[in-house]
Amino acid sequence: MSRERAINGRIYAIILVIFHSLILANATSVLVIHPPHVPGKPQQFAKFYDLLKDQDCKVTTQSSSDPVIRFIKPDSIIYDNVIYIADSKDPQFKLALLLEYVIAGGNLILAVGTHINESLRDVAFEIGVEFPPNGHVLSDLAHLNQPLNLKGSSWAKDSEVILQDMSRWIPHKYSDHFPKPGKLALLRSSSTSIIIPESAESSHVQALGDFAVGSDAKLVSILQTRNNARVAIVSSHELFSETSLAKKGNDNFVRLLSSWTLKKVGLLRLSFFEHFLADDPFREERNVYTVEEKLTVQVQFAKWEGSIWEDFVPNDAQFEAVMLDPWVRKDLKSEPGSSKLTCTFTIPDRIGVFTFRIDYRRPFWEYVTSEHLVTIRGRRHDQQERLLLAALPYNVAAGSLIVAFMAILWGWITQWGFIEQNEK
Repeated sequence: MSRERAINGRIYAIILVIFHSLILANATSVLVIHPPHVPGKPQQFAKFYDLLKDQDCKVTTQSSSDPVIRFIKPDSIIYDNVIYIADSKDPQFKLALLLEYVIAGGNLILAVGTHINESLRDVAFEIGVEFPPNGHVLSDLAHLNQPLNLKGSSWAKDSEVILQDMSRWIPHKYSDHFPKPGKLALLRSSSTSIIIPESAESSHVQALGDFAVGSDAKLVSILQTRNNARVAIVSSHELFSETSLAKKGNDNFVRLLSSWTLKKVGLLRLSFFEHFLADDPFREERNVYTVEEKLTVQVQFAKWEGSIWEDFVPNDAQFEAVMLDPWVRKDLKSEPGSSKLTCTFTIPDRIGVFTFRIDYRRPFWEYVTSEHLVTIRGRRHDQQERLLLAALPYNVAAGSLIVAFMAILWGWITQWGFIEQNEK
């Protein structure tokens, strides 16, 4: 009996190991580059790491002072995502590699501190974010000499994709720098905020004129590149600290922000994209069509819902038939009781190679692009009408030539014997 239990225990252990290995194989790899840990102080971002692991992320942490930090190869990326929590010191790698990493398709979360070095400023500027000079802070005119409270801040209007259940404010207090004109402002400052020198007194307040103030100030900015890489710029790495995540609302905000940047939400794909003749009962897709035929296009979108792909029916998708310029642009409409989108159009009277394209690009959603090359040819001779008005000059010329030839032949035949009689 004990032997059977031992065998069963080993089998269960093997099954658990295999199951755990499958989970790790499907997990998203994340490299977190954090500031060096100060001995004697508690770990500053431990709760943030746990939050990432709860989202099925395989987290690897490295200190920015480590001699070797590798996250990109010449032909590929090593980690799916990189989170760089910056401090005042330069790390042991070139910050320009972060740009190459994004170009290669990696996702990046960049959180800055109170002091921003020039290399980091250059990286942020390439992304489209500009920081004010060191020694300046964002303050609120209504509560001067106090850290900025985000109770009056506002979210991006179309942010329901990632901020699904967020309230209108979070209680975290920002006192660090912020990006100026981020590509898409996810979190704006309050309308009474202003940039002032850190040592300014309440009676001598003067704004930094070259930078945005009020709600134009971006506290969290996000960007999605053309290759669907996602970037988030956070103006204060204190947002990921233990103190910040312990406050109500902050942990939910960080979870949703990280889930979008790490591509856990907002993912789209085309389930299928097909085209066929409108009157074809078999719906056979072809590579060659004839001008002025009626075509039907059908597509179906799907969105990622945590573990499965579910049907997604957008109301603003379009189809294009392009040859240098779009010759056809039609809205895709949903069929009653179906998640398929369709449109029917007449092929333009233009011979050549067309690109049938679906290009769906919306804020917070993954860009979806699909193209089919299709040849459009003219009609065959047996497909033309009997009498073409455009061919009338050619028909008249051919007819007149035949008539003239027959007249000359008739005259020659009728005069042949008459000429011989006259000669005799």
